[in-house]
Amino acid sequence: RALNLHPPPDPVVPYLTNISDDPALSGALVYYLPEGVQVLVGEGQDAHIRLRGLGIQQEVCVLQNNGEGTVHIALGMDSQVRVNGAQIMVDARSVLYHNDRLVLGRAKAFRVVVPQADGADEGFGGSIGHQFVMDELIRNAEVDEAVQTHVEDLQNRFGSDAAEDFLVRYRPVRFFVDEANEITSMLMVDERISFRAGMV
Repeated sequence: RALNLHPPPDPVVPYLTNISDDPALSGALVYYLPEGVQVLVGEGQDAHIRLRGLGIQQEVCVLQNNGEGTVHIALGMDSQVRVNGAQIMVDARSVLYHNDRLVLGRAKAFRVVVPQADGADEGFGGSIGHQFVMDELIRNAEVDEAVQTHVEDLQNRFGSDAAEDFLVRYRPVRFFVDEANEITSMLMVDERISFRAGMV
């Protein structure tokens, strides 16, 4: 749908800017969020911001700048959206603040820029790169019940340092195993192949 997301005359309009694994490409994409407009993000034909990639649904989310120095986000069904590394719930409505990291599916990462926010000119955004975002995602990787039981056992027997050391090693494995399963389910629909992060 036609919607002008190009630079507005008002310099305080919030926008999204991309975070890429190639530092030269980070910031190359900018999507402005005009006040009062519901901006649909997704893969579908009706999306104002059209994205493609692993985990990108037809309608991932709707963003709206209400002119309050924040951006509201509402998720579509089965959407995979993480803010600052943490998954937000489908059908939940959340608020995005200046310098929040918005990860859509497993393919696209953006930084939220709200120019009129307090401290917006302090320069922290320049330190938010791909590795920063990946570290957040890995720190928030899911821990299932069996693993949580093992972590509690480690803590009881060997102390909190041992439990934390295990989680630091486990979470990256879990994160990439989950990603591998998503890739497999997309490319090999009839094979019923899946991977698991195990403990020895």
